[in-house]
Amino acid sequence: MKAVDLNHNVFSEHHLKPYEKRAQDFSGRFIRWFLEHIYRLEEIDADDACVDAKHDKGVDAIYVDDVSEVVFIIQAKTRTKDGAELGDTDLKEFYGTLQQFDSKGKVAELLAEAKNEKLKQTILRTGLAAKVDAYDIRGRLMCCVLNWRWQSDMHSPRSWSA
Repeated sequence: MKAVDLNHNVFSEHHLKPYEKRAQDFSGRFIRWFLEHIYRLEEIDADDACVDAKHDKGVDAIYVDDVSEVVFIIQAKTRTKDGAELGDTDLKEFYGTLQQFDSKGKVAELLAEAKNEKLKQTILRTGLAAKVDAYDIRGRLMCCVLNWRWQSDMHSPRSWSA
């Protein structure tokens, strides 16, 4: 894939068309594409991992790999205009999102406070609260922009990457 393929219109037309029936917006289609093409999830598993909706607490998808004992907390940041930028504020906000998964207690708090039913169901279905203390927690900030401004020097005690 070339950089020009990340143009919103090109990417939507050539890569996300098959996802239109499964997700209403570009972000939802992009997340499913990412899960299926990068993590090689089956369609149903990708759909199950997606929690992107109102009140999602900054989480668009949660993928638990029980074989590798890794939990992936995924956030998609997309921009639809050419020349749009993504800055360090987005990264800092995502860092804050990851703090919600630091411990079993924090996941229990998240579950109690969550208004997003899909987020609640995913936390319960995956047994996430029981796994966060034993599994590696990795954040994935997916971007579909051509310009990325990086001016931050953030470090986390947990394993994560943008």
